[in-house]
Amino acid sequence: MTPAFPATAEPTFDVVWPLGRCVSPPVDLAPALSTLNGKTVCEFWGWVYRGDQMFPIINDELRKAFPDVKVVSYDETGDSHANNIMERDYVAGLPGMLSRYECNAVIVGVGA
Repeated sequence: MTPAFPATAEPTFDVVWPLGRCVSPPVDLAPALSTLNGKTVCEFWGWVYRGDQMFPIINDELRKAFPDVKVVSYDETGDSHANNIMERDYVAGLPGMLSRYECNAVIVGVGA
């Protein structure tokens, strides 16, 4: 059997971009907060892995570092992964929820 390339030539490979094609223009990020004191942090969790154990630890550490931080618990923000129909409605309602809680920062899902 004859090889696909001469024995002395280097093989060539097709390369595929693993991240896919961008379909929307880039968006500038909001400036980083200089402190969380006086700010509201909202938690979002999809009820997988150990968020119920991790969020209390994260909250304790946040409050040690920023005694004046307000935390809106994942219990208040709800389950974003209940099912496909509810998930769409949940995501569509996120801007309103963030505004209602006057959220300055979020912690999104902890786990595997």
